[in-house]
Amino acid sequence: MIYTLLVVGTSTRMLVIADAGCLIHLHRAGILSLLVDVFGRVTITPTVAREFNLPLPEGFTVLAPTRPLLQHHHLDAGESSAIALALEYPGSLLIIDEQDGREYAHALHIEVMGTLSVLALAKERGLLAHIAPLIAEMRVRGMWLSDALIRQVLRQAGEPTD
Repeated sequence: MIYTLLVVGTSTRMLVIADAGCLIHLHRAGILSLLVDVFGRVTITPTVAREFNLPLPEGFTVLAPTRPLLQHHHLDAGESSAIALALEYPGSLLIIDEQDGREYAHALHIEVMGTLSVLALAKERGLLAHIAPLIAEMRVRGMWLSDALIRQVLRQAGEPTD
């Protein structure tokens, strides 16, 4: 599991970069600060900040990429800017949920993680007791998640899948 490789405080990563989708879903569930609890510091682009359009808790940094990424026809501006920033900081982790964005980032050799993996990592580190209620809350509040993905993440987190 990718998320078991990250260790707060000893990571050699340049940046942990989040796309707006992750911010929106964690905010709707009332746990946006969990990103900072897990990673220590989280970076977003100005474009992502505009898409999120809400105050950010302590621990977030806004940083613009110096070179724009050529617009990929399946990505929005926030996803493109987050990928562009990750390209400028090799070894960074990109938190992105959108499938086309994940595939494009993988093709560019950027390590990616989704919001559900952030929850699983938080549970692994003792920051959350259970993730199933949070996943259910995110789903109710508009996050599209397949049943198969939910079962996979819950199994990896050692939670019941029924």
